[in-house]
Amino acid sequence: MLKTGIRENYLILGFNAKKMIPQLPGIENLNIVINNNFENGQFSSLQAGISNFKAKYCGLLICLIDQPHIKFETFQNIVRKVMSHPEKIIIPVYNNRGGHPVFIPGSLFTEIVKKSAKKSLREVFSNHHDLILRMEVKDPGILEDIDTPADLSRLEILIGR
Repeated sequence: MLKTGIRENYLILGFNAKKMIPQLPGIENLNIVINNNFENGQFSSLQAGISNFKAKYCGLLICLIDQPHIKFETFQNIVRKVMSHPEKIIIPVYNNRGGHPVFIPGSLFTEIVKKSAKKSLREVFSNHHDLILRMEVKDPGILEDIDTPADLSRLEILIGR
């Protein structure tokens, strides 16, 4: 992320956050936010991050930590698209399926923070079809995530890393 030119990077941690922080390399370049409501799910982590921003941002790029196979080129292309369309929700698409990272314009921050933590980003997006810009990418990594050691093995074979 640092190589893309994005100036501020936030890492949102939940369960066992205080135990994980000392084990994380390179955290001096990150703003660490602890989501004390992590049991409410991913949306609560997004809310915690937005609520703890240290400045006013034009938007944010949501990157899931369990997607290490996303190509750097994909990040670069999304950032370029954001520069020309900072008011849009930008969703990368591979083989007609949307994935991550997703860009959310700052105009949606208040709405996101005010929703119940049990809601989802899809619900927010359903209210803003006019803002959605789907961006075709040549990167299957945007669709994959790693939840188990078997997922990691499968993806390393599939993607060839």
